[in-house]
Amino acid sequence: MIAALYEANGKNKLDLQFTLISGDTLKTKKTEYTADGSGWFAGKLPTIFHNARFKVVPVGGTLTATADGIVVKGAEKVMVILAGGTS
Repeated sequence: MIAALYEANGKNKLDLQFTLISGDTLKTKKTEYTADGSGWFAGKLPTIFHNARFKVVPVGGTLTATADGIVVKGAEKVMVILAGGTS
């Protein structure tokens, strides 16, 4: 698990997009994004199942899920948590 915290400086605000890219060699389904700030993909290689997930948590601003990722606009802080696993 990895966690990252982004903080705006002074009166500036954060405008960020977070995207999870699986890559063609991992044989995964397209990454899905949801309105709660989550994104994930999962797949199966010949010997193992694998997955990756992330969650975006803004302080202030707006959060929107699009086909291309999770978009945060006008936030004071943004925490991102990333986790992955295999069978």
